[in-house]
Amino acid sequence: MEDFFPSFFPSELRQTCRIGPIRKGEQLFHLGDNVQAIYRVVAGEIRLVRYGADGGEILLHRAGAGEYFAEASLGAEYYHCTAICTAEGTLLTIPVKVFRTFLEGDSSFAFAWAMELAGNLRALRKRFERLSLKGASDRVLHYLLTEGAEETGEVHLPGSLKAWAAEMNLAHETLYRTLNDMEARGLIERQGQILRLLGNA
Repeated sequence: MEDFFPSFFPSELRQTCRIGPIRKGEQLFHLGDNVQAIYRVVAGEIRLVRYGADGGEILLHRAGAGEYFAEASLGAEYYHCTAICTAEGTLLTIPVKVFRTFLEGDSSFAFAWAMELAGNLRALRKRFERLSLKGASDRVLHYLLTEGAEETGEVHLPGSLKAWAAEMNLAHETLYRTLNDMEARGLIERQGQILRLLGNA
């Protein structure tokens, strides 16, 4: 049970949280729903989306294991997007009213939370840097270099390649071709959901 919680969560807060399974396709909340909780993905994947005038899905964020989502709604009355589970797993649900109480009354907790948000900001900066690259192969290499294991450049994709393509702002056909080409050139190695950077990159 302890492994599900960030180390800085006090026991009183942990006792109010809920840990449970999430199923693929499950919608946790919708745009305009009252804010009841923020969440941390223990395992699986959540997509935060909005929909354009034509009904097309606009991806705002993809949250994987260890990541929070809906934290931007801490000070809001309503959720600003819809949350959809795209890979089944386990979710930590944190009641927003209790969380706000600890932020307001516990300076150590508030500082630790600020450090969590700073880490999230660094991750977003890497993502924006990646999306600024024009070539699909450049985006893949950037992802492996910045998100992969330090020694191996290995990444285990939590969702489908189609979901990853959306995060990289690439057509999924383009990503498939790029990965095949990079593998043929000896730049990467693919084993199911695992991508590994090779020495030729």
